[in-house]
Amino acid sequence: MDEQAIKLIVDRALAGDGAAFAALFREYKRDVYCVCRRMLGHAESAEDAVSESFLRARRALDGFDPEQPFRPWLISIAGHHCIDQLRRKSLESRIFSESPMEESQLKSIAPSALVRILAMEERQSLGRAIEVLPARYRLPLLLRYFEDMDYEAIAKSIGVTKKQVGTLLFRAKALLRAEVESMANQHSNGLRVGRRKK
Repeated sequence: MDEQAIKLIVDRALAGDGAAFAALFREYKRDVYCVCRRMLGHAESAEDAVSESFLRARRALDGFDPEQPFRPWLISIAGHHCIDQLRRKSLESRIFSESPMEESQLKSIAPSALVRILAMEERQSLGRAIEVLPARYRLPLLLRYFEDMDYEAIAKSIGVTKKQVGTLLFRAKALLRAEVESMANQHSNGLRVGRRKK
């Protein structure tokens, strides 16, 4: 749906048209789910967060500036809700790990399949590293690199200056690099220990 069509639907929703808001839900449900999933780490938590984010958006609709794009405003509401959830449930330090494949299993896999598995593991490691970032760094990072928002849009979404966005992103990337390196070191140490036991 193009921006003009979205604007017309938003205008109808602002006038109290429930069907128009339902159309916005259908249009943006997937986008909001992706942000919530990356923020919270669990599919079930993300589904709950999507519902709550749209409820919050509906309640806050009177304060929406129709001259601004709707999607960043909605994503910002979802991001703030997820931060609230993280604080409430103390999920900051939790790492969602999956059991690694045994070396013998990897040897029996064709090279192309092995490449796909390694790429998948890299994405999972990055996802886990993002999940353990403090929420104040995680949201700007997601908005910038997964939602492709510019500094000005991020600044408006999270209520900081453009300069502060730059600082938050710089620190987020530094923390992310350190976390990925730490995970890689733990993984390689685990493999060495496993070999010694055999």
